[in-house]
Order: sequence, then C-alpha cells, then structure tokens
Amino acid sequence: MPHMDGFELLPRVRGLGREVASVSAIACTAVDSKEDIARTKSAGFQAHVTKPMDPNVLVATIVDVIHSTPAIEAA
Repeated sequence: MPHMDGFELLPRVRGLGREVASVSAIACTAVDSKEDIARTKSAGFQAHVTKPMDPNVLVATIVDVIHSTPAIEAA
C-alpha cells in the first residue's frame, strides 16, 4: 500500500465500529523472520503469509483463521 502499511491499516479498520472491531486479518508480507511473524501476531493479525505465496497455503490459512475465529453475534 503506498501510504500506509497493514500495521497502520488494521487499527483503523478495527476502530470503525463494533461491527468490524474483531474482524480477522491475515498479514501478507515479503518478510518472514521470527521477529516479523511475532510482530504481526502482536499487532492483532490472526496469521502471517509470506509473499510470493502458494495459493494452496493462502486458502489453508484462510480456512484455519475462519475455523479458529469465534462467530460475531449480531447487535
């Protein structure tokens, strides 16, 4: 993203209101050191996928996140 990164975007999205406060997020990044993965997790991302990514890995990660995220109750 040209003007912000995911670490700036995620808090903005979650700050939009209760409906999106607990939205799941997967970091898609070119860096994959242990420190970078820990940073994405501590920033609130549910998973970390490194680019270039294998589509099968991305789909499996999405499925894992969906299955591990509690359902959001309607207001």
